[in-house]
Amino acid sequence: MLIFLVQRPFGTAAELIGLPESQIVPLPDQVSTETGASLGIQLLTAWYAVQVCGGLLGKTVLVYGATGAVGGYATQLAARSGARVIGVAGSKERCEHAFRLGAEWAINRNEQDVVASVRDITGGEGVDAIIEVDAAANARNYGQLLKIVDIRG
Repeated sequence: MLIFLVQRPFGTAAELIGLPESQIVPLPDQVSTETGASLGIQLLTAWYAVQVCGGLLGKTVLVYGATGAVGGYATQLAARSGARVIGVAGSKERCEHAFRLGAEWAINRNEQDVVASVRDITGGEGVDAIIEVDAAANARNYGQLLKIVDIRG
């Protein structure tokens, strides 16, 4: 079965997409279609986002879109890297899914104030890192969400 798609500008989370055969790589028989479809851009993007955060053991990480294509992987990878993950999702069901993916806390952005919730969860300190899927919508709050670090030594 040919599923793993490479070098494509559209269709990262699309159900169907038409591509030239040269952009398709065969999957091993034991890898499901669903797994293969999620290994490309989504997993690599999440992996990179977690890696650029540096060592996460004991750190608190806020993951926006914690159950989406990229955010779901980021939630799992950050949690498995030792982070305490706060997931942000858009419904009660998605928040429950964020817990199953490894988040210690889940904030329903449609029912809760994200900034107030994060401040409450972190005792007013803020998070060590933010993994973002929609900076245009959320960046205005970063200053209120991130922990203040004194770099003067």
